[in-house]
Amino acid sequence: MPGAPVRKKSNAALIWTIVITCVFCLCILPIGGFLWFKSNVWNKVATLGSCAVGFEDVRLAILDYAKSHDGKLPDAATWQDSVRSYYQDEVNKSGMKDQNIIPTMNAQGPWGCPPVGEVAGTGMSYNPKLSGKTLKSIDDPYSTVLVFEIPTPTMNAHEEYKDRGKTGPEFFGTHRDWLVEYMRGDLRGMSGNSSFRTNRNNGEDPYDSAMNADKSSDSSKGSDKKNPDDSTKSDSSSSSDN
Repeated sequence: MPGAPVRKKSNAALIWTIVITCVFCLCILPIGGFLWFKSNVWNKVATLGSCAVGFEDVRLAILDYAKSHDGKLPDAATWQDSVRSYYQDEVNKSGMKDQNIIPTMNAQGPWGCPPVGEVAGTGMSYNPKLSGKTLKSIDDPYSTVLVFEIPTPTMNAHEEYKDRGKTGPEFFGTHRDWLVEYMRGDLRGMSGNSSFRTNRNNGEDPYDSAMNADKSSDSSKGSDKKNPDDSTKSDSSSSSDN
């Protein structure tokens, strides 16, 4: 009598192992990789991008303020309070408040770069040498510091500018440059902002626009000119005295 047929071993365990491995590779690893990327790469990049946009928005806000005040820059002691509403307008115009990718600076709080993980946040200072000055009194706007990054966030910060070198917060294992925003030109510590600045204002340079509002130079020149009628009167007066 033939023996009972040999029962084949089930491959179910092997199949389930393969399925679980595939699910892990296709789902779990990408999710873990995404979370690692978001925590270790994207958050740092987005934060630095937020800083760059914030500094640029403040520069534009200060120029907007000057445009509304006959070309005069804000006083150092209250500069942030003075330009806060202009800053919020710039954020609204940029559309940054309608997205959740790159955070924007809080208009009400101290300005600067937010903290990332164990790296502390920084602040923003206004150049006190510009306090109350007019735009036309600035000889070289491309080399004139307007606002710059400082270690500690402080409201209305206006400390003396000094070049701290490459000692800024850590960025991917190395210290980055401190951000410096000039009256005109690119933001130091970041590059490629020129098109951003131009496109934001429909092709009009915001510095030139604010400069056109500065009447101080024209009025001072006008006051130095002699009125021809006065000269005539003076001559006739002299002749009559003679």
